[in-house]
Amino acid sequence: MKEEEEPEEEEEEELGHAETYAEYMPMKLKIGERHPDPVVETSSLSSVNPPNVWYRLSIPEETIDRGWLSALQLEAITYASQVCANDFVFRSAYLIGDGAGVGKGRTIAGIIYENYLLGRKRSLWFSVSNDLKYDAERDLRDIGAKNIQVHSLNKFKYGKISSKHNGSVKKGVIFATYSSLIGESQSGGKYKTRFKQLLHWCGDDFDGVIVFDECHKAKNVCPIGSSKPTKTGLAVLELQNKLPKARVVYASATGASEPRNMAYMNRLGIWGDGTPFKEFTNFIQAVERRGVGAMEIVAMDMKLRGMYIARQLSFQGVTFKIEEVPLAQNYIKMYNKSVRLWVSAREKFQHAANLMDAEQRMKKSMWGQFWSAHQRFFKYLCIASKVRRVVQLAREEVKNGKCVVIGLQSTGEARTLEALEEGGGELNDFVSTKARKSGGLSGSSSDDTKSEPEESSCVTSHDAVEDAQQMKRELLEQLEKLAESLPPNTLDELIDELGGPENVAEMTGRKGRVVSNDDGSISYESRSELDVPVEILNLTEKQRFMDGEKNIAIISEAASSGISLQADRRVKNQRRRVHMTLELPWSADRAIQQFGRTHRSNQVTAPEYVFLISELAGEQRFASIVAKRLESLGALTHGDRRATETRDLSRFNFDNKVRLCKKVLSDEAKQHWIDQYQSSAEICSHAYWRGNCKKAAGGLQCEIGLRCRTYYVLCGSVLSVWTKVEGVLASVSGSNVKMQIVRLRTEDGQRIVGLIIPPNCVAPLTNILSSSDQSQQLAVQQQQMWQQLHPQSISHTVNT
Repeated sequence: MKEEEEPEEEEEEELGHAETYAEYMPMKLKIGERHPDPVVETSSLSSVNPPNVWYRLSIPEETIDRGWLSALQLEAITYASQVCANDFVFRSAYLIGDGAGVGKGRTIAGIIYENYLLGRKRSLWFSVSNDLKYDAERDLRDIGAKNIQVHSLNKFKYGKISSKHNGSVKKGVIFATYSSLIGESQSGGKYKTRFKQLLHWCGDDFDGVIVFDECHKAKNVCPIGSSKPTKTGLAVLELQNKLPKARVVYASATGASEPRNMAYMNRLGIWGDGTPFKEFTNFIQAVERRGVGAMEIVAMDMKLRGMYIARQLSFQGVTFKIEEVPLAQNYIKMYNKSVRLWVSAREKFQHAANLMDAEQRMKKSMWGQFWSAHQRFFKYLCIASKVRRVVQLAREEVKNGKCVVIGLQSTGEARTLEALEEGGGELNDFVSTKARKSGGLSGSSSDDTKSEPEESSCVTSHDAVEDAQQMKRELLEQLEKLAESLPPNTLDELIDELGGPENVAEMTGRKGRVVSNDDGSISYESRSELDVPVEILNLTEKQRFMDGEKNIAIISEAASSGISLQADRRVKNQRRRVHMTLELPWSADRAIQQFGRTHRSNQVTAPEYVFLISELAGEQRFASIVAKRLESLGALTHGDRRATETRDLSRFNFDNKVRLCKKVLSDEAKQHWIDQYQSSAEICSHAYWRGNCKKAAGGLQCEIGLRCRTYYVLCGSVLSVWTKVEGVLASVSGSNVKMQIVRLRTEDGQRIVGLIIPPNCVAPLTNILSSSDQSQQLAVQQQQMWQQLHPQSISHTVNT
């Protein structure tokens, strides 16, 4: 029973709660072998049919018959080739949103192979790491395209790629990282940038393939607030504009985690000339204003147009467990000391700013640094509180015949190098990352205090400077005392406790580590090995893990994209993977990327996921932010906001609506349920609980809480008529009302997913949409005429 009344509101309900996922099989293409693992699609996307296939593949029958490319991968290759076959001013692009582990690498290789066979022998392949070049070579080799050479952009000298001093490379695939795209030579010359090198190699009439793999790295073209667009994002955008005939493929499990991050996908044809949205900003405003429901509509509409596909491995057999780690008494004491230090620091900073009569600009900068360091400090403390438990769990799992993957985001290398420099190249203990976060803050901010009188117009007395310096000394003394009890670097401690580098495969971006020697001393050593170059060290460590030489792997963000650590049928180590997440990533898309390292195609067993979350309220709040973003991520990348709730973090989303209730016996509740059930035939829940309803009082119909309702659902390609729908909704319901999605299955088994239209909007919207039918029919006729002009398209329709 409710204890208190709540303000009347429109409840955003999950209407017609059908199953979240549906088993996936290609609908319009009937060639190829079944995918080696079960693949699913969200029920929202599965309610939408892709367009008919008219494109005929040129990939050899051997590749198809022997299952080197599965039916799922062939479907994506076909639709990508079909949508890129148009010859408008800018070619359309294709977005592969398949989840981690489905096999995007082979799909991309297949698209490049298809175009190579048709005479388009130059391709560009962008990804996040140079290590993934070896995966690209493997994928091409595995599908029978071993004659297509893959060249690393960063291995070329600055100059013409086709010139003799670069090996006269005139065909094949140039593999590049996003960071190398903005590389520049200091020596000058005509082709002093990687960007110019690539443009020259491609040529003005380039109509080959450009693949933006893991394309979420190109986000932030349209930043929030006063921040500037990233150079990488702008370079990706410019490359597409410079090569208008290129066949562009975007590929990422998280490429559209937030609509704002889609700004570089300008070839999808969602915004621009001839669309309902003149510019990307118009699209963003419309989608963000209408909420998660609008994001689902975007995903479904793109699939309907044949420019988007998003499947993911079934989570059948995967287990999810949240391990809440209790805090030891000595840790609680250390944590409380840390809190008191930060409280003292805040007071001193405030006092110093007042003494120096600091300008508003300086105060804003100072407090920005302060709270940033504060957040990182306690984040590392949260992580440190779980080390003992994760070590215990890892040992148990290895003893039980499994192997362990531990996920981290940061390595703390910067603090280690700093401590090494301070100690003259020697260390006497493991380095604390936490001490750096607070120590670096006190050092940098005191420098600001000293330099401010010279740089600003304010006048500061000698006494004020002396007082500020004294507060700095006191703060550093307090920090020095606290540092003795702070835990060491998490990564180094984990490796040491789990048996050292000889037992743990480390796949991170750092160059060195702190180890304990046999005599008990501590030293810093390089990660490089005599016979292994640094650039392939992570690949070597991965191989040792996959061969069973090491049963524990630790990965950081540097290894979170592209690397495969699943219990693959083709490798020696087929133990079940237990993936422990010690540090949740800052963003939902990074979380998805890391989870996808151990759950991939062709695996013997599905992994177990263990999320370790301490009982600290601060960390649970942080988990709530990631949980909320995971829900948003599911809506756009998979067309269903419920798609990511399987990660079992949704209970930490504190922003979910919580009703205040009290527990009563069933006898007490029974009569209330009977009364409410009987009244729900005709009376809305507002009127039942409060005695009146604002809507009903105003002469409007309210169906909240009714057992039987009438819904008007708009299905199909809503994006194409978005401005018309938006105009009607805004004029009747207001511009900020969130869009609601209904999901239901009819009695005859038909699945319907669409946009709910309020009853008072039905008549005006029907009139407007009816008038546009004629023009849409004309557009369809033009499309059919265009297809008939391409003989390659029609002859394969019946066969496939």
